[in-house]
Amino acid sequence: MIKHFLTILLFLALFACEKQEGIGGNSSIIGKINKVRYFKDHLLIYDTIPAADENVYIIYGDHTYFDDNIETHYDGTFRFNYLFEGDYTVYTYTEVFETQKDSVILFPVTITESDKEVILNEIYITDEIDGTSTISGKIVAIDYYDSEMNIKNPPYIQFNAVEEDVYIIYEDNEVYFERFRTDKEGNYLFTELVPGKYQVYVYTKVLSEEDPTEKKAVIENATITAQGQHVIIPDIKIEK
Repeated sequence: MIKHFLTILLFLALFACEKQEGIGGNSSIIGKINKVRYFKDHLLIYDTIPAADENVYIIYGDHTYFDDNIETHYDGTFRFNYLFEGDYTVYTYTEVFETQKDSVILFPVTITESDKEVILNEIYITDEIDGTSTISGKIVAIDYYDSEMNIKNPPYIQFNAVEEDVYIIYEDNEVYFERFRTDKEGNYLFTELVPGKYQVYVYTKVLSEEDPTEKKAVIENATITAQGQHVIIPDIKIEK
């Protein structure tokens, strides 16, 4: 009976000494998450900031579900404490622009000894943001032609160009990404723009006796240098 009892005690002692991954040790896993912010639809980096209040998860050993999770601090850092030696997986999520869904970022970690701090390489996740700048202006029409499309003599009448199509191009793109139809005052407004160079254009007739229906583009350049900027383009005059 005593021998059997000692065998049980020995088994329990060996089992207790066999530490599994998880809480109870004195090691730590430390990391930091940065957020790279892109402008919506342009894939241009706006800035990189510490990712505060982001969820970070940890899996112990070969578990199939996370065992613990924490939120990053204001500076993007996180820390899992009181871990035994063993294998762990730390993960978080990042946005994928092409699918508009989140994708997981996994970091396998092995703690090889007690009282050890394992520091992960900095983690970068992405986030899509909208532009907050605007470009506005006014289209003024000049009446050069009479009812029979003959060029009139000056002075010419000027008036607000109502329901005139105005187009905008970003940087070196060859086609416009937005069209705005002027209001009753001839005004137009493009919103949610990101920093960069733009071309705003509208079509006008060409003053010509040979072909009064010929048209060309009148182009104005504008540059946005910061978020929240409002750029006003001088009046664009077209021939009607």
